[in-house]
Amino acid sequence: GVGWYMAASKGRGKLVSYSSLSMPHLDAFSAGLYGSEADVMQQVMSQYFTMFVVPDSASLHNELFYKALGSGWNSSVDFQKAVWWYNGLFDQGL
Repeated sequence: GVGWYMAASKGRGKLVSYSSLSMPHLDAFSAGLYGSEADVMQQVMSQYFTMFVVPDSASLHNELFYKALGSGWNSSVDFQKAVWWYNGLFDQGL
């Protein structure tokens, strides 16, 4: 994902260390978001997903996401390509 890209390429010489926090198994994560086993707190904490899948989300609001999170990319257009990963999650029904 985004973190590994930063650590492996753009972050060389910029990062002192990197810890990847993985996402749980998709079935377990999905159960925490939807259905009878859903966890309200997990639903709230995962709302940022919906912000990333908005078209041109990296460029909106004076490039807010790019400026806050995209320091490893050359432009908001490049950073947008990285957050398209979240569109894939939604397309797969997560």
